[in-house]
Amino acid sequence: SEKLMEHIKCGVIGKRSLFEKDGVLKCPKCGVPVTLGSDLRVIGALYECLDCKSNFDSPREFFYCRDCELSFTITDAKFEEVYSFRINREVMDKVREIFTEPFIKQALEEAGFEVEAPGYIIGASGLTLSFNLVARRNGELVVLDLLRSQPAVDVESVIFSYGKIIDARPSKAVMIAVPRFTDRARSFVETHSIIGLEGEGPAEIIDRLRKIMV
Repeated sequence: SEKLMEHIKCGVIGKRSLFEKDGVLKCPKCGVPVTLGSDLRVIGALYECLDCKSNFDSPREFFYCRDCELSFTITDAKFEEVYSFRINREVMDKVREIFTEPFIKQALEEAGFEVEAPGYIIGASGLTLSFNLVARRNGELVVLDLLRSQPAVDVESVIFSYGKIIDARPSKAVMIAVPRFTDRARSFVETHSIIGLEGEGPAEIIDRLRKIMV
């Protein structure tokens, strides 16, 4: 398509290409330079057929269905409202939790553990301790906490979970950071005999967990 222009002063009408020569707008009739908006105005659009080169101002639009191979115009089409949803960033952590924990539970069960989610243990102090998951297998006790924070899980969150681990005295303690630990948090985990895993989603976390819990 090409814009259809009118020189306001002399009234000549033509395609923009008729007015534009070497990057300068000039009237093809009177030869004077023109400026779009003051001397020259757009009055429509002109379309050209690539086959027969015919010009027309209003093309007919056709739509094609790839399923039933039906061609139809806009007037024949049936319109339906299609809804889309966007998850609020504020609840994204909760969504990740909903989708992550069941997969972790399944991976532990496939490794032969009996799993509670959430899980509760009476600690040495006599207090009831809560973990995201508690897994048992042949006398082995594993506690797992899922920690989330943006952009990274800090050392304070790790220390709070570690306080429960000391009281619970499990065979293994696992902390999963979504998406990752800060450097200080990672250093604390590595120096306190805690299994630390990091990842954005279930796939990468569970793959590492399976290798540990064989």
